[in-house]
Amino acid sequence: MLQIIFGDDEHTAADGTYTRVMKTRKWLYMSSAASLIVSLGFYDARSATSLVKVIKLPTTLVAPSLAFGVTYLLIQYGFLLGQLISTYDIVLQDRFIFRRADELSSARERMVDARQKLSASIEEFRRSNDTAFNSRERELLATLQLEEDLLAAAEKSRINLERRKSPAEQIALARHDEGRRKALRAVAANHLKRLRDDRPGELQPDHDPNVRMAELALEDCERAFLTLQRQVPSERTGYQLAERLIDFSRILPPLAFAALALLHYWHIWPFTA
Repeated sequence: MLQIIFGDDEHTAADGTYTRVMKTRKWLYMSSAASLIVSLGFYDARSATSLVKVIKLPTTLVAPSLAFGVTYLLIQYGFLLGQLISTYDIVLQDRFIFRRADELSSARERMVDARQKLSASIEEFRRSNDTAFNSRERELLATLQLEEDLLAAAEKSRINLERRKSPAEQIALARHDEGRRKALRAVAANHLKRLRDDRPGELQPDHDPNVRMAELALEDCERAFLTLQRQVPSERTGYQLAERLIDFSRILPPLAFAALALLHYWHIWPFTA
């Protein structure tokens, strides 16, 4: 109990104070709730005594004990709040530093994991490149089919121009486009032939879908890490204000709850008979 209230030596002074406030806050809530339960008449002394079976626990003993316990914790809580207020700027600064360090560390771990997955994918490609070969072959077949379709369209356009006896310049341009399409088709057919004749020499790791996915994942992790390095949310006023409001919303209610329990026990306004 004393360790919970006074803390230990594992924390810095500022961080340790905040930790002790949070732990004392829990006990203040619990003791205040118990005191209210007793003072509201919901405590059954006979059942409590039969449950403990060692000593009697009458309401006349339990009620003041809880009230004095709440008072003691409330005093300790006040002292801790005084310490916390005097070092709150340090608490926030340490919290932001460690939070950012955790975020950067997590981002680095994701990058390391992405690099390991990329290396594993490349090793898998080197052991068995059937998947990469099929993927690359489909890609080249699609390119070859596209070039053949474009060549057919260019031939059709040139024939129509010749039938309509269009100007020689237009026909020359059409023939030039047709020749270019034939060259591109030949290049695509040559790539496909070389792939089928010399699979090891033509295949590259990025032809493997798994390797490409791993590369994209690594690029995403690297971009996210660079973005995180450039952006520091804790330097923004709104972020710091929200952090303070969150702390106040956690720290102040126990004071009101404990005061309510003590006022009810001592029958002080607004609980006067």
